[in-house]
Amino acid sequence: MRLFIKLKFDRLTLPVYYNHIQQALVYNWINDTNYQSFLHDRGFTTDKSAFKMFTFSKFYGNYEYNNESKSITFKNHVWFTLSSHDDKFLEYIIDKILFTEHYSLLDQEVRVSNIKYDKFSPNGGLKVITKSPITAHVSFKIGNKTKTHYLSPFEEEFNNNIRINLIKKYKAFYGVEPEDNNFFITPINNNVRMVISKYKGFVIKGWDGEFYISGSDELLKIGYDAGVGARNSIGFGLVERYNPR
Repeated sequence: MRLFIKLKFDRLTLPVYYNHIQQALVYNWINDTNYQSFLHDRGFTTDKSAFKMFTFSKFYGNYEYNNESKSITFKNHVWFTLSSHDDKFLEYIIDKILFTEHYSLLDQEVRVSNIKYDKFSPNGGLKVITKSPITAHVSFKIGNKTKTHYLSPFEEEFNNNIRINLIKKYKAFYGVEPEDNNFFITPINNNVRMVISKYKGFVIKGWDGEFYISGSDELLKIGYDAGVGARNSIGFGLVERYNPR
């Protein structure tokens, strides 16, 4: 399930890389301290992997970019999407939003002026467009240092890396392996571009654009809800069904 949330304000100035600020707002919205601590500190686990089972898009709205301060200023309002495979997560957030009028982002007052929800179950395959970049990576050691290689959609390992990630998410949430573990992701007409982001100083490379995803309904559903690829809970991997005109 996912929520489409509209925030209103006079003006909202944020650093260019604001994922951590947006993430903090989302955690603050969870109207249950036990569940909030569970997600923040641990999440859903399997083997050595842990997943928060939620993701969110970037803010969408009219803005001005300030090159000197490396900041962006939004005017009047923004929309963003918040999605989770755990309906309880979104229920807690709705409870908080309905009973709290104002919030603060970097000491700037914002309020939720509109909220819509959507529950969609992919079937077989569909065209999607990214609302936050998809990132996939492999890590390896060189001497005492750990290096990260971010995968491109044009590398063969990109698809399998994401497929394995979805299988782990499924097992972490349900406690069993999916009956069907097929999953495929392909760029549409090579209409994708690399996006370089930063999260608390760490560089993350991802891909924005149009993709076709297919495979088992189990993995499609968890990918659509909880995010495709890695680093979902810091704002990566949210895709939206797409019907180009």
